[in-house]
Order: sequence, then structure tokens, then C-alpha cells
Amino acid sequence: MSQLGIALIGAGGRTTSFFGHAASTPAECRIVGITDVIPDKARLLLDHYSSDARRYEDTDEALADPDVDAVVICTHDAAHAEPSVKALRAGKHV
Repeated sequence: MSQLGIALIGAGGRTTSFFGHAASTPAECRIVGITDVIPDKARLLLDHYSSDARRYEDTDEALADPDVDAVVICTHDAAHAEPSVKALRAGKHV
């Protein structure tokens, strides 16, 4: 099984569980990057987890990254549709 590169869309409370999952399954997946409409939230989360993942300016930048195989939508529920559709159109797993 190859390692899956994941981008996190949104840096809210849900995001922390995915950092933990990625840390516990390093052979299966790694967090490649994260984006949030509030850039400081993404930066703080990366700093908290001492992550070398990238901080993307927006969803489009994350989806353009060839290292991203899949995205996990961690926004509030009402904001799931737009990044999900963009990701699917970009050929990413959601």
C-alpha cells in the first residue's frame, strides 16, 4: 500500500483528530498541507503539531499540489459543498 498524501481543508476542532490519525498510521497516510480562511489558525495548528506540512493560501492551491491525493474537509458543515466539489473536479479523493 502506498502512502496517501492528504490536505486538510479547514483548521477547526475536527482537524486535530486527523493529525492524530496520520501520526498513528505513517505508512498509510501523511498530512501534506492545510488551509483555512483564517491563515493564523492553520499556522498555529502546524506549529502545535510540529508539522512540516505546507500551509496553503487557499483550497485551490492545495488542490493544485501534485503531492495531494485526497482531502479531508474539516470546515463547518455548511461549508463542505464547495471544497468537496472542487476536490472531486480536480481528481482528488474526498
